[in-house]
Amino acid sequence: MRKRWGGPLLLLWIVGCSDNSVTADGGNDATSNDAPSEAATTGCGAALPTLPLDEQRQLLLDAGARSYWIHVPASYTGSPTALVLDFHGDTPQQYGDPALFQRTISKLVAKSDAAGFIVVEPVGLANPDGTASWNGGSCCATNKTRDDVGFVRAMVDAISGSLCVDPKRVYAAGYSSGAFMAYRLACEASDRIAAVSPVSVASGVTTCNPSWPVSVVDVAGTEDPFMAYATISGTTSPGWAARDHCADASTQTFQNGDSTCDTWAGCGQNGEVTLCTVDGGGHTWPGGLVLDDAGAGVGHTTLDIIADDALWDFFQKHPMP
Repeated sequence: MRKRWGGPLLLLWIVGCSDNSVTADGGNDATSNDAPSEAATTGCGAALPTLPLDEQRQLLLDAGARSYWIHVPASYTGSPTALVLDFHGDTPQQYGDPALFQRTISKLVAKSDAAGFIVVEPVGLANPDGTASWNGGSCCATNKTRDDVGFVRAMVDAISGSLCVDPKRVYAAGYSSGAFMAYRLACEASDRIAAVSPVSVASGVTTCNPSWPVSVVDVAGTEDPFMAYATISGTTSPGWAARDHCADASTQTFQNGDSTCDTWAGCGQNGEVTLCTVDGGGHTWPGGLVLDDAGAGVGHTTLDIIADDALWDFFQKHPMP
């Protein structure tokens, strides 16, 4: 599942999806303060930072220092606001800071400014070969004892202590090994994560017992050169659809050009599972950086569904109960 790109190893995956409220040319923006929950974090009483805020922060844990980038849009008012975690893929040293490289791929900072949510790009630790990665279960960190889930919990706590985060609207999106990480959070941090958007990935976690039906939206290209479409779609259904006790049959909820989404509804506690299929699609972020322009060999990047718009539309519908 690893792809050579410019010499070093770079593992590439994709994120995104949609429902019938999404359009291929941008979807429907709505501020993250639409129908916020009544819950509030300690940061809701903090003074407003200089906006827009865009900075790298460090977190000291027992296992050592970890870092993340945080972007708070100019529209932030100090009221409970949604938080989207954007996990990078396996990134060789030559591409610099993996979180900033993820920004160029996903473009979620621009979506944050348009829609009004906080976006955070955590930084994974390096494997022995220098590639920054995540412990997503079967993939991709060399050290399988590394507690990346604990890091995410501590990071969300730290952010919630300085900013007014709506605890019922904390979401995880992921690309490459970051997509495996999003799936792992759905399994092992369902008390903190409302919904996830891992794309073109079969879950790397063998034991998964979320405390409630976490909603999942996944996208898969039928011509993905690194992971078979059947493997990815099997994770979504019957995998997650059965886990969330959804209806046996799906309904088509989006179709535009080469992109189609099917949704399993009727899940417990407003849960929903959606699989979006890009016919002829590769191992890419829909609407994001066209990686094949750089000779990555990852296949077709569609513009018929825009991942940033689609995952945000999905997240807005699925806060934690």
